[in-house]
Amino acid sequence: MTRATTIDIDEASKLYREGWRLRPLARHLGCSFQRLSVHLRRAGVEMRGPDAPRAPRLPVGERRDAILADYRAGTPITRICATHRTTAQTVRALAAQAEAEESAG
Repeated sequence: MTRATTIDIDEASKLYREGWRLRPLARHLGCSFQRLSVHLRRAGVEMRGPDAPRAPRLPVGERRDAILADYRAGTPITRICATHRTTAQTVRALAAQAEAEESAG
């Protein structure tokens, strides 16, 4: 039997909207993905359906910041990929997204 866990629904909805998938987000929050799904729906979060475009799978939070820091420091993309267990496409997408955010703000 698992013990009841309080879900921080504000954090959960924020991370879900940022692109986290339910299962990894549930593991991060320490609950089942079914329970998380129910709580998000009750909170009025618009859920992504199976026919909706896939959410971006770009890393978020500290992992994203670490990848960008290495990229900005001039670390070769191959080393960034090995260190952070990601792909060159992801590194380039994060760099482009960060540049777009900086130029917009």
